[in-house]
Amino acid sequence: MSWSELAQAFEDSDPAPAKWRELLSSEWHLPDRPLLQAAHAHPQLRKFWPDTSHRSLMLCRTPFDLESALVKIWPLEEGRYRVTMTPGGFWREVPSLSAALEVAAACFVSHPDS
Repeated sequence: MSWSELAQAFEDSDPAPAKWRELLSSEWHLPDRPLLQAAHAHPQLRKFWPDTSHRSLMLCRTPFDLESALVKIWPLEEGRYRVTMTPGGFWREVPSLSAALEVAAACFVSHPDS
């Protein structure tokens, strides 16, 4: 068995900051770095668990628990973004990254912690 910062963070019950560090420092996620940096800089979003898939940023309150609200930010063409939230089927297209981050933060407010 090997040790990792992320594994230790799960043991310490606060894995989100370690996952942010992992994503932000990874060369693999270099194309996604502007989106990751902007979301991490947002004071309400940096506390959520981040992950990426197909160029989208996924944020949730509790890792691997989709009932805790899963918000995705998808880059589109021409600087536009789509923000979705499940459960609930919410989606909205917005004209900028800053607008996408504000919509994502509002999604978590509208879906309070259970």
